[in-house]
Parts: sequence; structure tokens; C-alpha cells
Amino acid sequence: MRGNVIDMAVGIIIGAAFGKIVDSLVKDIIMPPIGLLIGSMDFSNLFFVLKDVPGHHGTYASLAQAVQAGAHYAERRQFSECGHQFYHCRFCRVFAD
Repeated sequence: MRGNVIDMAVGIIIGAAFGKIVDSLVKDIIMPPIGLLIGSMDFSNLFFVLKDVPGHHGTYASLAQAVQAGAHYAERRQFSECGHQFYHCRFCRVFAD
């Protein structure tokens, strides 16, 4: 029983480290060239406004401006990166077995 617990703990630690590696791979290696191919797109600034602040007309130039104004927004960058991480993690896992 004790050996199983240690094996599980080691597996969790290795899984967490693998998750960090895939996270860095997606954020630092894969997403910048994709942004360049799409047309110098900055993935850190992908968002859309769900509900604008009363009295504000037009668009926000950045996510920071939308947050500062108090607009309700949905940030697509995080979802996009999580999707890419899952895909690449699954891809690596298939070839690891």
C-alpha cells in the first residue's frame, strides 16, 4: 500500500511538471509564430465586451482599458491557450505510449 501511494505522488509531481512544460511550449514557442502567420496578432489582447459601460461608445483598444472602464468582458486568450495546451499534451501523450 505504501509503495502505491509513493508511486501516485511521483506521478502527480511528474504530471504537474509536464503540464508546466506544455504550458511554456504553447505560450512561448507555438503561439507567437501562429500570431505572426495570422497577421501579427497579439493573443494576450483577445477579448470581447459582453456589456459595455453606460455612456461609453466605441471600442476598447486593450483589455486593460476595458477592465479599467468596468466593462463586462470575456477573455478568449486563456481559453485559446488552454485548448492548445490540451491538444499538445494529448499529442505528446499519444506518442509517449
